[in-house]
Amino acid sequence: AKDPEERFQSARDVARALAWSETEPVERAAHPGRREWLGWAFGSAAMGGTGWMWFQGRRESAGAAPFLRLDVDLGDGTALLPIMTRASGSIAISPDGTRLAYSSGAKGMLYLRKLEEAKAVPLAGIEGASHPFFSPEGQWLGFHCGSDICKVPVEGGAMLAVGPAAAATFAGAWWGEDGYIYISEAYTKGLLRVRESGVAPEPLAGLRNGEIALARPQLLPGGRAILFAAHTTPDVDKATIEVLTPATGERKIVARGGQSPRYVAGAGGSGHLIFVNKRALLAVPFDPGKLETRGSTVPVLSDVAMGRFGNSDFDVSRTGTLIYRKDLLDKAGVSEAEIT
Repeated sequence: AKDPEERFQSARDVARALAWSETEPVERAAHPGRREWLGWAFGSAAMGGTGWMWFQGRRESAGAAPFLRLDVDLGDGTALLPIMTRASGSIAISPDGTRLAYSSGAKGMLYLRKLEEAKAVPLAGIEGASHPFFSPEGQWLGFHCGSDICKVPVEGGAMLAVGPAAAATFAGAWWGEDGYIYISEAYTKGLLRVRESGVAPEPLAGLRNGEIALARPQLLPGGRAILFAAHTTPDVDKATIEVLTPATGERKIVARGGQSPRYVAGAGGSGHLIFVNKRALLAVPFDPGKLETRGSTVPVLSDVAMGRFGNSDFDVSRTGTLIYRKDLLDKAGVSEAEIT
């Protein structure tokens, strides 16, 4: 609306208008009265070739969908896993943008929620789970459990172990379209991959002198290279964002001063590299063919919850739906997202 008085004054107003503000609580086991919030953003061209129209506040083409940002209340008593004690996110969104997965509670239970529905459903018989991630077709949910990488069908079924991954050093995983699950182990092994069917992991890249983690891996489209963040210090904002070519073992720095990298494909074979620095989500155009950035880096969000080793809690679907855990700072400078 041209008149500011006729516009929604907050994302919460939009949520109420869409009748999403009265969702049922999904868990009441821990911390009664506590409410945990997620933010999400919709836009078919949000990370496509038309430009980042949703943070620019205008349409770049006639076909671009308008940007919509909403808050999602997970309900009274819901507590996501402590972010500072985890090495990657506790939330995930399916590739088609229709399902949300998250780990919650002292027992580490896994929940699935269709975004069109009001309630999340716990996966029966699973405890001690964290770091959920979806298979490329969205039919399986992978996660860390105990000292293993495990998987379970999203429609229900038995949990299966895929391969070992030490809890103390686990720093993220990605399920590639090539049938491998890519794993990061900090301090020890670097980057590895294991067949989704379950065999012994094989090493891809070890830690170099001074490195403590190669975190948050992602297999880029076409399987040519793996995107990750290389950490040499506990200060996650000093990490370098790199790509690894498995065929040659060659590594290349594509950005400096960021962590939790993700590539988001757009039209015409190009896309954007998104990453976090000081709780701000940033974006820069990225050419996956040349494995290099181009153009300027621009801010997208400013309140993404962040922990160690690239533990910025966000995920993005292939359809352009971005979901993230909000980092709410109190007056003492302590992140509410870190308190459970």
